[in-house]
Amino acid sequence: MAALNLYSLRWRCTLSRTLSRLRKLGWKKWLLIVAPIVIIILVIVVVVPAAYYYSRNRKPVDYSETLAQATATYSVTYQSGDGLTDDTTLTWKVIDNGLKEASQTCFYEVTVYDPYPSRRVNTLVGSITPKLGTEEVWRNQADLRMVKKIALETDVPIVNTVKITMTYSKYTNYPGWPYHLGDNWTYEVHYEPDSSLQGYWTDTFQAHVVSDNASVQVGDKQYECFEVVHTLVNSTNSYPSGSGIGGTITEYWYSGGKMICPIKRVDSLSFKGTEIQTIIGDVPLALF
Repeated sequence: MAALNLYSLRWRCTLSRTLSRLRKLGWKKWLLIVAPIVIIILVIVVVVPAAYYYSRNRKPVDYSETLAQATATYSVTYQSGDGLTDDTTLTWKVIDNGLKEASQTCFYEVTVYDPYPSRRVNTLVGSITPKLGTEEVWRNQADLRMVKKIALETDVPIVNTVKITMTYSKYTNYPGWPYHLGDNWTYEVHYEPDSSLQGYWTDTFQAHVVSDNASVQVGDKQYECFEVVHTLVNSTNSYPSGSGIGGTITEYWYSGGKMICPIKRVDSLSFKGTEIQTIIGDVPLALF
């Protein structure tokens, strides 16, 4: 106890001498000492993050005037479950085909949102509400497997924009097109965001064809579809953006012909809440 009291006394004496010397310097010299320290702190805390933020001010590519070989337009509704509702129109456009990606022959699709929608997602620091930007997809022309996807998100706190590259692999028991009732397969999706704030991760999915005659209403017409439920069964992501393991994405593929996209898509996995995409107008067939 005596040693502790002696240490405390020495510390107070040192502090007192330091303050006394600073007072003797006068306010001008004191300002000369403090000002550089304040400037350095401001640069570290404000200027550097701001410069980094605006250096990543990337804009989504506008494909609205790009010629397409095939298109599919969707009405998209979204409810986060905690107050956010944000609907939009989405058009998928095939702008090239016969491309080689991961040794597969693919058609290349891009998105056009009108307007770009906001989505609420979970992160390490809590919920955030980024906007969806351009998406690019490489899909196998023969059997419709997803091969690769690149998605841009904007209005992201701290980093401004994030581009995520997703590669699809390790398909097991994939049946090819057309599907049949009872088909089931597994596959992995590896995610690589271009932000140091989010590491890479891998999701494992189990897909089941639960119906071969699901009816989807599009305007005044009904279409018979394969209903395919994709369930997230494993993930290396400790902070999933949406519902996490057990969450599902359900796709309805028109059984009367091979399309570039499903007629309807219900996503209760990728974000908080649920997003529903439903095709508008006549159902187009792919050109491949």
